[in-house]
This record gives sequence, structure tokens and C-alpha cells, in this order.
Amino acid sequence: MARWMAVLLIAASLWSIGCSNKRSLPELRADGQYALDHEHFQDALVAYQQVLEAKPEDTEANYGLGKAYLALGDPMRARTHLGIAYQQSSHNPDLTFQIGEQLARAMAESGDQQGMVLFLKDAAQSRGEVRDYLLWGDMAAKYGDPDSAELAYRTAIRIEPTPTVLPYWKLAMFYESIGKTEAATQRLRQAYWIEPNNEQVIKELETYFAVVGPSLKLAPDR
Repeated sequence: MARWMAVLLIAASLWSIGCSNKRSLPELRADGQYALDHEHFQDALVAYQQVLEAKPEDTEANYGLGKAYLALGDPMRARTHLGIAYQQSSHNPDLTFQIGEQLARAMAESGDQQGMVLFLKDAAQSRGEVRDYLLWGDMAAKYGDPDSAELAYRTAIRIEPTPTVLPYWKLAMFYESIGKTEAATQRLRQAYWIEPNNEQVIKELETYFAVVGPSLKLAPDR
């Protein structure tokens, strides 16, 4: 009897230790984020998968798992989890944008460049925000769709309430990349008009003009 009592006490003790070591969902999410931040992607997978076992549609866990799979070179699995996170994040526009950027990457890296462009185009036209058009332009330019890239950048310029440097700069760099020097210098001069002390713009203009001064300023057009 004493032996059986000892066995039961040991079993109860082990069960208690196991329960005490069980991580809560917030702790597991924090573990996953820490692992991502330190590029321990396999550890991130383990943490986030445990969250999803309890809560399959958890936005943060699906997002983190998608980023981890992307980093590990598995864009198809990344696309699945990022798609879930994207659908679950509609209440948070900033988070939706961040997830959408990663989802677009996963689509492109899994070979669906056309689907990626259509996804970003739809997101930009649905939300009507400059940042969405710039992301569409960046990804289209990167993955070989110059027509879409130009349309996206030009639309970003057109819809801005007040002109800012970034869309003009991005369009200028895009034109440079495809050999349209005259169009590139036009957009750089417009960026210079908007922000005449912008060192990046001045440095780029110096590759085209011997002297960069007020005479180069060009009023923005839409």
C-alpha cells in the first residue's frame, strides 16, 4: 500500500509540474514575437502553432506564423496564414496594411505575381490611400509589371491632398530604373520644389545637373 501511495504522489507531483509549465496564450504570443525579433524562426513556429491549436483564427499568431514561414522559404504556407490574418484584421487599418504587404510578398514568392498585382490594386482602389498605391507600385516594379507600377505611382501623386516628396521620389526612381531619364529628372525637380532642402533629392539631381539651385524647381503636376 505504501508503495502505491508513493507512486500516486509522484504522478500527482509530475502532473502539477506539467500544468505549472503550461504557457498561456499571451505568453506564447510573446514567445513567438521574441523569436521573430531575434530571427529564431523555428522557435516562432512552435510558439505560434501552440496558439493556433487553441485559437485557429488568432490574428497575431497567423500573422507571426506567416512571417516565420516566409523567412524560412515556405511562401505557400506563409500565404495561407497571412490570408487568414488579413481577413481577421479589417478592424485595424494599419495592421491590415502591414499584413497585406507580407501577403503580397508571399504571393509573389510562390509564383503568383499576377495575383499579387491584382490583390494590391484592389486593396489600393478599395481604400484609396496613398500608401496602398505606393506599395502596389513598389511590388509591381519589383516583380516585372512596369505598366502597373507607373499607374500606381502616378495615382498616388494624383490623390494626395497636399504634395509630398515620397511619391515623386519613387516615381523618379522607377523612371530611372527603366531608362526614362527625362521623366525621372522632371519628377526629381518637382520633389525639389516640394522640399528644397531634401538631401537625397539634391544628391540625385547632382547626377544630372552641374549646379542644383532654385532655377531647377518645377511645380508639381498631377
